[in-house]
Formats: sequence, structure tokens, C-alpha cells
Amino acid sequence: MSLSSNKICSLVGKYPSCVSRFLRHARDRPAANKATSRGPPRRLSDRQERIVKRLILSGKCNTAAEIARQASSLKLPKASSQTFQRVLRRQGLVSRVKPEKPAVTMLHMSRRLAWARHYRNWTVSDWEKDIFSDETKLLRVNARGRSWYWSLRGDRSLGAGTVKASKKFGGGSLLMWGCMSVRGVGNACRIFRNMDSPVYIEILEQHMRPSTAWLLPYTGAPYFLHQDNDPKHVSRQTRDWLALNHVATLPWPAQSGPEPH
Repeated sequence: MSLSSNKICSLVGKYPSCVSRFLRHARDRPAANKATSRGPPRRLSDRQERIVKRLILSGKCNTAAEIARQASSLKLPKASSQTFQRVLRRQGLVSRVKPEKPAVTMLHMSRRLAWARHYRNWTVSDWEKDIFSDETKLLRVNARGRSWYWSLRGDRSLGAGTVKASKKFGGGSLLMWGCMSVRGVGNACRIFRNMDSPVYIEILEQHMRPSTAWLLPYTGAPYFLHQDNDPKHVSRQTRDWLALNHVATLPWPAQSGPEPH
């Protein structure tokens, strides 16, 4: 229902000139029911958001913070890392913690491949004779922290930009030794002293050898001890004990392990 200017004047108690001026200005304004925008406009265009996505997936940049720091050189608008995080989420990417793996060189890779080729024809019965053993440190806290990466939803493929290289001998509070075979796990023991060759030999004598009773197909079956190339594992004192007790070992395809033979 529309009212005349005189009626409006009588209702609001204003002069006709005032009401006329208000109505004239009101006609020039946007409609009151027109949808208004929510929040500020996006800093990046659709094309620029696709560029940000390609930077992450190609490995040229690993994090939103890295893109924010290099925005000028990448010819992108200057924005905060939170802005680029929102861009990546809109592009269907999610951030995950990088899994860790040993840092290996081309020499390490070639030795691992040679080891795999050397034992590729082993059968199940051959591997039943193998007893794996190693020490591990149990960390009370994650002293090395987390490293994040972005990827497409549902894509969990691993690559140079999605894993975190790690080094051995990280900090820890609890040192343990254990062994296992295809038949199950053997004894585990906590190591309270400095781990050297005499302590390792004591562990082999008191924990590894008794474990063979249930780790092998039958009592007295021949077996191989699978251990890495830690100095205490390959010391002369340890080798002498292994030879005296007729314990055969397999070469270990570690970062600096010997060539298979």
C-alpha cells in the first residue's frame, strides 16, 4: 500500500519538502531486500587459486606459509598463510603429517635393490628360518615435532614432498631389544646399561637363543639371525660368539650395509 506525500507528512510530522527529498533519495538507493555480500571479497581469482594448487601438487612449495612468503616472486597477491590455507581447502586439498623414513642415498638404494634381487627366489620355508632382531628407543614425547603437507582428498601416495626424512639414534627414554620370525615374537628385554658388544652378546645368549624354541619350525632347526650393521652387531667379539655358537647371519640392506654375497 502506497501513501501520498501529504499522508506521510501528517504521520511523521515533517514538512512536505523534507518528505519529498527523502523519497527522491530513497528511489536512488539499492533495494532494501537486495542480497548483500558476506565478508570481504576473495584476494585471489579462480585462476590464481588453481596456480596455488599446482604449486603444492608439483612440490615447488610445501606449505601455505611458504607460498605466503614467496607470494611476490610467484606473482600472487600478498596474503597471510591462513588465506592460502583456505584457498587450498577450497581446491580440495587437506593437510597431513609427513611420515618419516630413513634418509637414503643412491648408493643405499642400489644396495637395497641388489639385496632384494639376491633373495627374491627364497621360499616361505627359507624365510621361516630367519629371525629378525633389533633395538628400539621408545620416546616419552615427540621431540622431533611434526611436519605437515597438503594433498588431494583420498590421495595418500608417498613422494619427496610427502615424507619427512629421519636419522637414526633419535632421543628416547626407554631402550628395548626384541626378535621375531614368521611364527611370532620372541623374548623382549629392556636395556639398562650402555649397549656395547658384551651387553649384546649377553642378550643373544639369554633372550635370542631361548626364543628359538618357538620361533623355528621345529626344535634344533637351522636358522639365520637377521640384524643390522650396528657396530656392536658386527664387532669382532660378536662375530666370534656367533661363530662359536654356529649362528649364521644374513647381510642387512641398510644405509651403509655390505654388498650381498
